[in-house]
Amino acid sequence: MCLLDSGASYHMEGHLKKLSKVQDMQPILIDIPNGENSIETKSGLVHLNSKIVLYDVLFVPGLNCNLISIAQLINELFCTVTSTHKLCVIQDHSMRTSIGVGE
Repeated sequence: MCLLDSGASYHMEGHLKKLSKVQDMQPILIDIPNGENSIETKSGLVHLNSKIVLYDVLFVPGLNCNLISIAQLINELFCTVTSTHKLCVIQDHSMRTSIGVGE
């Protein structure tokens, strides 16, 4: 499950096997959704679909979902994120074509 998070500074994934091109990184202190802090030392790529690849995704052991930072997503993909009470649409900013849709 993926959750778009307007308050997250980084993309996060709780399962190491879902990351590709995993690399060690300088330790970084993050706040995780349960209110605790964690020091993370690995990051990688996550392919959500053929058009969306997330870069610099932090591996956060025990996280039960994939958190997608809206700010990081917009900066990396130069996209637009629009949401209603039922739907979220991610569009390529220049072509305005849909590259992702979710509830």
